[in-house]
Amino acid sequence: IYLKNQENFYIDACDFAYDALQKIASTPYDIIISDYQMPGMNGIEFLKHIRSDYGDIPFILFTGRGREDVVIDALNNGADFYLQKGSDTTPLFAELVHMIYRAVDRKQAKTALQTSISQLYHAEEITGLGYWSFDLNTGIVSGSDGAKKIYGLGDHEWTIAEVQTIPLPEYRRLLDESLKDLISRERPYNVEFQIKRPDDNKIIDIHSIAEYDPVR
Repeated sequence: IYLKNQENFYIDACDFAYDALQKIASTPYDIIISDYQMPGMNGIEFLKHIRSDYGDIPFILFTGRGREDVVIDALNNGADFYLQKGSDTTPLFAELVHMIYRAVDRKQAKTALQTSISQLYHAEEITGLGYWSFDLNTGIVSGSDGAKKIYGLGDHEWTIAEVQTIPLPEYRRLLDESLKDLISRERPYNVEFQIKRPDDNKIIDIHSIAEYDPVR
């Protein structure tokens, strides 16, 4: 009743978790709020079904006070939030509303990020682009799928030293000096060179633009 009186909420209530699972199978929901003690299936069992069959739908669990074991079990099984019942319902339900907005916003942000990453991968595939990240402290290199395809290095963890063996030898001095100027003198890094791809020995033209982040 409290949630139905809030703006922007449409509430669909069930007395049994089994009934809820049937509704979720045919209707998309933004968030699930569940009691713990219910006939036939408790809240943790319900949560496990949700995570197994429907992925990361935001899930909030109501528990009684003194049920810390239930709280731990819920979080370990992927609950987004939990809320312990109390006699003072006004602040309790106000906190629930706050949790709902937080959980849904977080899910929407995650979905938007996944969409952006998918679009980036698609753009890389079409344009032949890729991006690198060199960690000068650890010597480890991470790269996008586009970069991995261009350089032909596969999915294993790369090192800077390994990547530096791929450009043709006549470009090594140019690349070393350009990297040094970028780091020590903050000069723009905009270099064209060629590499010999290790997986097929094909010569590839590369145009590389880089920025240096001293904080990272």
